[in-house]
Amino acid sequence: MPGLKVHTPPLPGFAVGKWTLGAAVHFAWKDVAYAVDDALGAAINDGRMSEIFARYGVSFNAPEFR
Repeated sequence: MPGLKVHTPPLPGFAVGKWTLGAAVHFAWKDVAYAVDDALGAAINDGRMSEIFARYGVSFNAPEFR
C-alpha cells in the first residue's frame, strides 16, 4: 500500500532471527478457512508472498509442505 508506514518500536536486548507467521479462522467457518488457505497458497506459489516480504526488507521461506 503506497504511503503505508510500519513503526518499529525500540526493543533493547530483544533480538529475534526468525518469526513464524500463520493465519487462524474459527472452526465453524470452514468455507472462510478454505478460501484463506487457497489465497495464501496461490500467493506463495505465484511469488506474490515473496514480493510482499521483499518490499519490507524481510525474507520469506515457503512452508515445507507446499
